[in-house]
Amino acid sequence: MRRLWLFGVAGIFSALWLLVACGVPDQTSNQADQTTPPSAQTSPLTIVITTSANLQAASLTNPLVLTQTEPLVWLALAKKDPAMRELIPAEVGVEDGIYPAPLISINGLGQQTTITTETYGLIDREQGLPLPIYVPNPLPDQPFAARVFTDHAEISWQISDVQFSPKLDYAAIRSLQVGESTSSDTSRIELTNLQTGVTSYIGEAATDLSVQHYFIGWSDSGIYEISGRHSSSIHRFDPSSPESKTKGGYWKVGGEGGFDDYFVDIQHGLLAFAKTGEKSMVGIKQLQTDTDLVVEPANDTVKIDHLSISPDGRYLAYLYHPTRTEDIDPTPGNIRLYSIEQQRALGELAIELNPDTVREKLTHYISAVDGTMLLWSADSQYLLALTCDPQTPWKWNQSRATATCDEASPIKQQRHALVFRIADQQQLADIVLPARTGSIKLIRPNLLAMIAYVKGEALLIFCNLETGQQTIPLALGKVVPLIVYPR
Repeated sequence: MRRLWLFGVAGIFSALWLLVACGVPDQTSNQADQTTPPSAQTSPLTIVITTSANLQAASLTNPLVLTQTEPLVWLALAKKDPAMRELIPAEVGVEDGIYPAPLISINGLGQQTTITTETYGLIDREQGLPLPIYVPNPLPDQPFAARVFTDHAEISWQISDVQFSPKLDYAAIRSLQVGESTSSDTSRIELTNLQTGVTSYIGEAATDLSVQHYFIGWSDSGIYEISGRHSSSIHRFDPSSPESKTKGGYWKVGGEGGFDDYFVDIQHGLLAFAKTGEKSMVGIKQLQTDTDLVVEPANDTVKIDHLSISPDGRYLAYLYHPTRTEDIDPTPGNIRLYSIEQQRALGELAIELNPDTVREKLTHYISAVDGTMLLWSADSQYLLALTCDPQTPWKWNQSRATATCDEASPIKQQRHALVFRIADQQQLADIVLPARTGSIKLIRPNLLAMIAYVKGEALLIFCNLETGQQTIPLALGKVVPLIVYPR
């Protein structure tokens, strides 16, 4: 993710990127790889994010201009009907169903560059920038085809679920064949060799067309898919045997009834899952070896959700609710940290937090992207937790089918982003967010990027977690941007 493609220049924002001093934290850096028990805690820095673009010069202390010419973020601009009043997932930062969308980059100088006017998704790579997916000449009546170039990929027609192999030499899609009766419906995975264009098939079997299937990744051990209606199961298909009619692996995870929440890390072959039925539990399945690790044993008095595995595959963070209720109002929870590497609990980072459930509830049931309140930095050294102010009353909004702390009270600043350092389990910052905050990510260990909305206009704001400074909000217009890079 180090090179930039310039497919067109959208223009340059003239605003300088000045930082507004909010305070200086009392902390020292810690680069230790091992997690150590918390020592004497220092008070976290409180940062209040402002959305006013008309800041007085007198309020600036040691103003700083960001001078990076490389892109700090890529933004996908999701489409929304101007007449639609309800929130869409993209407005709360959930990357679900946002494509096709224009894709732009913004650097430290505030310069905006159009990468493409329409992308149908991104292919993440271990090295280099992600590849935008284009559909240059739609051919829906023709067999599926794909090509990969140095700076983008092309597919022959729009499809919401396509997987590319780690080496970018194959593409996989699921095809369904409707029979004369429901008992004769079948499905299979089509594998297209991107070098030769030859298509082969694996995993052909009778299927229930009412059951949804979603690819969750492709690793050296196979193609993984999750499916479920009343329960959830994981499938692995072996692409090394293209004529094989059977699956390489099948697991019914979580016992009877499947699981209710999950987080998958294909790179390390890990699936964390939580079951919140009569007895709540948390487990981790090693997909390559089909072994299970119990993180939290079954308990009928607690609830567990918001699972999040660190990018390096070493830690699992999740929200543990000591009490459960049948009421629709969510109960406070504690952020727990677990070492997958050491197979032991590491303690609690925070207690009695109100989860920011709006992201979770506006995410598709089994195709979640950033549907959790717990987000990691790319180096796995920091954890960002999105919460609601404990004093903010909950409001049940039937049109959004979720409890949300947005617009729940006249409090202007009611959502929080808590930043924790994993090495010593200390909380570094309490960031008071604007009530209408959408996409938010730790794009660097000390730099937070967020999208806020004021009167329907999107603003891009960066915040330095070490100095407590923020950039002057950069107006993007009446659009719905999501931070899609860095991941």
